[in-house]
Amino acid sequence: GINAEYGVFINAERSKKYLYRSNSHNSHPNMKTIFLILAIIFAIALAGPTIPNDFTALVDTFIDGQLTERVNIYEDYTGQKTRFDFRRREVNAEIINLWATKKRYDIREDTRSCLSSPLNGTLKPIFSWAQTATKEGVCHSGFDDGRIGTLWSSNTTTEDLLLCIGTENQPFWVERRSANEREYYRFIEFVPHPPSASAFVLPSYCPTTEKKP
Repeated sequence: GINAEYGVFINAERSKKYLYRSNSHNSHPNMKTIFLILAIIFAIALAGPTIPNDFTALVDTFIDGQLTERVNIYEDYTGQKTRFDFRRREVNAEIINLWATKKRYDIREDTRSCLSSPLNGTLKPIFSWAQTATKEGVCHSGFDDGRIGTLWSSNTTTEDLLLCIGTENQPFWVERRSANEREYYRFIEFVPHPPSASAFVLPSYCPTTEKKP
C-alpha cells in the first residue's frame, strides 16, 4: 500500500520535471492546470473507499472469535431508518429504528410482542470512516473462495478498525478491536441500494400508528 502510493507520487514528480524541461524556453500558460491535474490524481490514489450508506446485507457476527449470530441489516441512512433481523437458533427477533421520530421497536414474531423505547443520539453512516482510512495492502475475503481484497485501517485512541473490500467497493469484512473486545463482521451478501420501504413497516401489534394494514 505505502509503496504503491509513493510510486504514484514519484511518477507525478518525474512528469512535472519533464514537462518543465521541455517547455523551459517558452511561457507556461498551462502549467498551473497540469499541476492541478497531477495533484488530483495523487489525491485520488490516496483516498479511501466510498461505500454506499444505503444498503441491505446479510452478516455473520463474531465476538472474540466466536460466531454469535447471523443478522440481516437494512440500512437506509438517507431515510434515517435501520432494521436488524437476528436469527438465534429458534428465536427470530427484529429491531427497527426510526430516527426521524426517535423511536426504537424490539419485535418478537414468535410471541407477537413489540416494545417501544426512545432513541438517543443521531444515525451516522456506518462506513464514513473508510474515506479517510489508510491503505494497508491485500486481504482475504474470509471465505474459502480465494477472493482477494484491499485492506484499509483507521485508528483512534479507543479502537482500531479494519475493512477488507473487494472490487466495486463490496465489503468482505469489518473488524473492530478495542482493549476489551474484538468484533468481526463477515458480509455474506451486500446489496448497495436503498432497502424497500416495506422493511420498516411495523406489525399491527406494535404500539404506534405506523402499522401494517
